[in-house]
Amino acid sequence: MKIRLSIILLVLVAFSTYIKADDNPEKKKTTEWYFNLGLNMGGSMPVPIPEEVRKIESYNPKINPHVGVGTIYYLTEKWGIGTELSVGSKGMRVTDEVKYMRTRVLVSKPGEEEKTVEGYFVGKNMTNVSLYYLTLSVSGIYSITPKWEVKAGIYASGIGKTKFTGNVSDGYLREGTPNGLRVDIEADNPATFDFSDNMRDFDAGFIIGGKYKVNDRIGVFVDFNCGLTDIFYRDQSPIQFKMQNLYASFGVSYKLK
Repeated sequence: MKIRLSIILLVLVAFSTYIKADDNPEKKKTTEWYFNLGLNMGGSMPVPIPEEVRKIESYNPKINPHVGVGTIYYLTEKWGIGTELSVGSKGMRVTDEVKYMRTRVLVSKPGEEEKTVEGYFVGKNMTNVSLYYLTLSVSGIYSITPKWEVKAGIYASGIGKTKFTGNVSDGYLREGTPNGLRVDIEADNPATFDFSDNMRDFDAGFIIGGKYKVNDRIGVFVDFNCGLTDIFYRDQSPIQFKMQNLYASFGVSYKLK
């Protein structure tokens, strides 16, 4: 993780050095301000998808707003540095079939007390994720033409509220080990889980994207955000694989000045 972030920082330093060397002192440096409004679509997922996940049955990206104020400081006619401060949400609801996925669930059966069981589950898994965040991003901007520009950079998010809940059903759980005591979990009486308190309150990664300027004021943008941090604290992760935030933001940009 530290190595990857160091590489990103070195790339940004190299980029900054290059655009300074390319700068033409006769060209006037300018700063532009933008208001960005859009939606986030994607998921919090392991990369690559592990073999424990056998089939994705359904995916609901939710309505995740993205609201931000950004600036671009043009160092030359082609190159600039962009920043954005944004608020919004990221989330999804997904149902999949899993086999021997390690998890921790709350089992409730008629006539018995609820109990927490940890082990390896086979059956149907439903996960509901919601993240509310404040994000600062810094990017290098390159104008391909007067209409098109692309960017690449890094972002850091402080997450104010988290939700990671769901249930497992229509299967069974082997307690402790893959060969442990079998606990049947019926479709009409799912076992639930809530890992919200185990989630990290910080996310960081890289961002790449582009924008098309419709006119002097309005543009449309698409950004891809790839988180490099696990969404769970390492020593509190309730599942055995790393989960990352992979989301695309798309929307409309309005030039304020």
